[in-house]
Amino acid sequence: MRSELDEKGRIDDGRALKLKRPNSIAARFFDERPTSWQQATVLWRSVPAHAFHRDHRHAVNECMRRTSSTMAIWRAAIAGDAACAIKLALTMGVPGRITVRTDLTMTVLLHNVLRGDTAATLVLSSLIKRMPIDRIDRLCIAASWLAHNFRQAWPELDESVERVRRIEGDL
Repeated sequence: MRSELDEKGRIDDGRALKLKRPNSIAARFFDERPTSWQQATVLWRSVPAHAFHRDHRHAVNECMRRTSSTMAIWRAAIAGDAACAIKLALTMGVPGRITVRTDLTMTVLLHNVLRGDTAATLVLSSLIKRMPIDRIDRLCIAASWLAHNFRQAWPELDESVERVRRIEGDL
């Protein structure tokens, strides 16, 4: 990942969302701390498709459950309308650096990918390829989502690969 200096001069590799402790009295009284659902917004740029597991999916779902908007297109995308999520992602363009808005937009798109939408998967892969993150990470993650899309469309490809591996193992 591309390293940047944060406000205190430390190197920020962008792999984890750094959340400050809440400032409100109620938050201190109830001892609220940042949780995995709040850190779900960086999963699109840090976890490849084959490494996504149940906890990642739960964090993304919980993040979407806790996210709201006054704009109709955002509400629809959060609710699972893949066309709206794709429109938001494509109109966002390619940012000069990753911001909270970029993370949230891509997480909404990822949410629709995890719901099984193949068009959202293609858009996610395409946009990740152009994002300002480390080149190797960017290419690996984008390729993993593209491969995920192929496996989703043609599950028999995985069966064919397994058959070839078994045959080669017998030789």
